Amino acid sequence: MAESGAKKDGHRVVIIGADDDEIMPIRNGETGELLKAVPIPYNIRLARKRFLRLVSQGLDIQYGKTLKSVLSDDHHATAAFTDGTVATADLLIGAEGAHFVVRDFLVGEGKSALKPLPLVASASIAKLPKAAALRFKEYASRLMVRFHPLGYFNWIGLHEANAPLEPGEWTFMMIKSWNSPVDEDVSSLRDGGDEAILQDLQRRAQPFEEGIKELWESIPTGTKCWHNLLSEWIPPEEGWNNYNGTVTLVGDAAHPMTFPAIDAYEEDMIPRAKEAVKGSTENSLSVHDWSKLVQSPLFTTGFKQK
Repeated sequence: MAESGAKKDGHRVVIIGADDDEIMPIRNGETGELLKAVPIPYNIRLARKRFLRLVSQGLDIQYGKTLKSVLSDDHHATAAFTDGTVATADLLIGAEGAHFVVRDFLVGEGKSALKPLPLVASASIAKLPKAAALRFKEYASRLMVRFHPLGYFNWIGLHEANAPLEPGEWTFMMIKSWNSPVDEDVSSLRDGGDEAILQDLQRRAQPFEEGIKELWESIPTGTKCWHNLLSEWIPPEEGWNNYNGTVTLVGDAAHPMTFPAIDAYEEDMIPRAKEAVKGSTENSLSVHDWSKLVQSPLFTTGFKQK
């Protein structure tokens, strides 16, 4: 493991990452056969909540707000919230992910809707018992992927395992996704809550080889779980009216920029985002189809097995 340290406000920040020889093993979920060893040198995963607390120091963040509408007079943007409050600023950045109030304002309701995909996913952040945690370490140092011929994709990785935590105290991020009709009612499984989703995950783990099945079966009752239908939104080729640089959209992060830079940012971001969304969808569909997966560039070109 590689460790780097930095200081912020007198506190030492430690980021644990991989060395240059770190790999992500990709295996057949049914047989355990190694399909690919993907190099991930110096890979870093962050504890999201703690990282957000760190970078949000000194910022006036107001939680519990629900955005209702957006307006702009080409000089200032105004956000109205469901609690009756409003906020006006020089720049409003919509970083709301799959939600669409800012997107509706910029491109119109007819162009802002998400397109459902024939894929669903369930996930859990689980503290596995010691035996299961040690079993995971037999497979991978920090993260691994399992493809199953039945069309299942599994991603299991360490979420928090830094010292002084011991096996049995480690937390894992565990994701399983699969093909599903786009009209499947995912709300019924969600409405069943954590236990219904967990039982479904463990049922779907039965076709996997024993070790992987053990990891899923070891998730304790009462663990938080999520289930959702996957979807996409492709930005329109013509972009959108950013109201003289007062309103725009971003993906995972926002960067302070001057108003002329908003136009330059969007000119670069929109085509790139469009291709990224299309490529991500094509890849996601292929990894849930075994016949397409084994013919994909992931397995026919590129990295060498170890």
